[in-house]
Amino acid sequence: MPFPVLGATSAESSGSPMTLIFLLVILVLYLTWFRPNRKKMMAERARLSLFEIGDEVQTTTGMVGTAVREADGLITVRTRSGVELEFVRRAILGRYVAPTQEPSDEGGSEQDR
Repeated sequence: MPFPVLGATSAESSGSPMTLIFLLVILVLYLTWFRPNRKKMMAERARLSLFEIGDEVQTTTGMVGTAVREADGLITVRTRSGVELEFVRRAILGRYVAPTQEPSDEGGSEQDR
């Protein structure tokens, strides 16, 4: 009989090892690729919403300025020299946090000289 009858059971109709391997590959791809990328996207969305107009912000290129307005998906940033530049929202890293400098011991102690 070339075609199986509906409702008939046989040893051949049970799950094959290839089907299980295929499902395992899909599971591994989900856990290693799609899930971490989704977490990155969620973190980026949260980061983008952390600053407000009037905050000092840093762009992806390293420019620092004050966000002065937002219109049509563009953020206008005013630098300290007074120049206003427009950036897409994704180009803003977030609020600018000035690096703190710890006292360095460049010259060493006087006893070492």
